[in-house]
Amino acid sequence: MNSKKPGASKLSVFLINPPLSLEQRYGVKSQSGGQTPPFGLTCLAAVSREKGFATEIIDAPALGLDIDAVVERACTDGAA
Repeated sequence: MNSKKPGASKLSVFLINPPLSLEQRYGVKSQSGGQTPPFGLTCLAAVSREKGFATEIIDAPALGLDIDAVVERACTDGAA
């Protein structure tokens, strides 16, 4: 779902929620919570799109992607 304003840059912006385990993400506090949606990334994406950049959020935990799959997806989508 990319959007660009007329005359905007052809740069693509990828905002990535990395594929981290709860322990990697929260350390000793990992037992007190769960995965949360990347609300901050959605705000950044809205501003980026408003400024005319093609923007995509890659939410690795939600998509079940490991780091290699994230890199492949970003490289494949970025070449389009």
